[in-house]
Order: sequence, then C-alpha cells, then structure tokens
Amino acid sequence: MIYQVLKKIQMGVGHLEEDSTEIKSRITNLESGFAGLRKDNAGLYEDSTSQHARYDRLLERIKLIEKRLDISE
Repeated sequence: MIYQVLKKIQMGVGHLEEDSTEIKSRITNLESGFAGLRKDNAGLYEDSTSQHARYDRLLERIKLIEKRLDISE
C-alpha cells in the first residue's frame, strides 16, 4: 500500500516537473517578446526625435526665407 502511495506521489512530481519546464519555456518566450517590444519602442522614439529635428530645421529655413522676402510677421 505504501508503495502505491509513493508511486502516485512520484507520478505527481513528474507532472509538476513537466509543467515547470513548460512554464519556464513560456516565460522565456514572454521575456524575448518583451525585449523585442522595447527594441521597437526605442526605434520609434529615435524616429520621432529625428522627425522633430527635421521639423526644427525646416522652420528655421522658412524663417530665413520669410526674412529674405521681407514677409516675416
């Protein structure tokens, strides 16, 4: 009888080990996905910063053109 109880416990532990392996794998996948999102977000921030710099340069050029044409406000 004790042997059967121990056998059931051993089977339960085996299932827990399988589950923990699957959980670890899923967590690793989530971490990889999260890292990819952070990388994408950094790229978007870089693009946005670059666009703001271009916009600022265009504004300066427009101001110079307006000044040369004497149409500045």
